[in-house]
Amino acid sequence: MGSSDIFTDLVAWGAEGFLNGNPVQSAVGAVLFLGLGLWDLVTGAPIVI
Repeated sequence: MGSSDIFTDLVAWGAEGFLNGNPVQSAVGAVLFLGLGLWDLVTGAPIVI
C-alpha cells in the first residue's frame, strides 16, 4: 500500500463526509484534495489514483 493509496482513501473519506453533510470530514477531504493538486503542480509528479 503506497502513500497515494492512503491519500486516495482519505480523499474518498472526505468526499463521503461532504455527501453526508459532515463539515469536519468534508473539510479534511477538501484540504487533502487541494494539497494533492498543489503537490502535483509543484513537483510535476503525476498523482495515481
